Amino acid sequence: MKLKMVQHNGAGALIVTGTHQQLIIKEEDGGFVLEMVGAVTPVLAFEEENCACEEDAPPQNSIIEEETPAPSNIMFEKLVVLRTTLATADKVPPYMIFHNKTLHEMADKLPADMQALGSIAGVGQSKLEKYGNAFLSVINGGAA
Repeated sequence: MKLKMVQHNGAGALIVTGTHQQLIIKEEDGGFVLEMVGAVTPVLAFEEENCACEEDAPPQNSIIEEETPAPSNIMFEKLVVLRTTLATADKVPPYMIFHNKTLHEMADKLPADMQALGSIAGVGQSKLEKYGNAFLSVINGGAA
């Protein structure tokens, strides 16, 4: 993906380009207009092209690094969604299913079976029996 600053019909425009999508932010009638073509994905690079810059400051290219969530953070978020769904169904607060600390440990350790899940702090026998299969399903690639 690239981010380009360009002159578009005499006004500045910012264009985010990906493989199959484009996002254009341009000045129009004293404001900004957002035009999207396809789905928008995160910006990974920045370039200036035909940009009205100060004479003393030449255009510079630089990389904008986007922080990619660690796999354990992605798994944690999936487990939070499952916990919320189960808590809503059981009409209890989410922490009654599992605390965040327990979900973080699940996301870090990725237990593959009931025995490994049961060894995580906060997963007692009754919660293991009641919620274990649902959490293992998400951990092992199932939907939340």
